[in-house]
Amino acid sequence: MVELLRERIVEHVRDRLAGAIRERVAVLIKQRLEDALSDRLGGVIRTVFAEQCSLGGGFEPEQIAEGIRFHLADALREDLAEGIRDRIREALRERLGEAVRSAVAEGGIGAGEQPAYIH
Repeated sequence: MVELLRERIVEHVRDRLAGAIRERVAVLIKQRLEDALSDRLGGVIRTVFAEQCSLGGGFEPEQIAEGIRFHLADALREDLAEGIRDRIREALRERLGEAVRSAVAEGGIGAGEQPAYIH
């Protein structure tokens, strides 16, 4: 009985967590990218132009584009990593409880049977 219940719990947890995390991470990435771009793009462009001015040369489109890519990539990487960690923690907390309750209920415990440790 206990082994069967454990297997059901593991199966439910795996199924529910995988779907929840995949969905939340996709939404999070889109949201974080939009936020990071709107928040940081102006600052990155200003920084790159300031760097170009300090070098004393003209504005080379390729150098400007490379500077923007360099500065923006770091910012996006940091924002996405932080957001993904937070969102996964949140999804795990929510879905783990739901999956365990569901597996226990389907295992017969919720249908009036007493678990072995209560007897």
